[in-house]
Amino acid sequence: MFEAALKLIFPEYRDSTQIGVQVGMSAVVVPEAERQRLIERRDKALVALASKGGESA
Repeated sequence: MFEAALKLIFPEYRDSTQIGVQVGMSAVVVPEAERQRLIERRDKALVALASKGGESA
């Protein structure tokens, strides 16, 4: 079905008998201790940013 749609929409696919489609996905694995450290660091940065914004307003 997908190939038929490509052949209808894109003329360069009409004569092709095979169409290759690649889908990629990647994931990063982080140990739990590192994940917690990053979350705490993010939270501290957000608090600091919020307090800095409050002072100038």
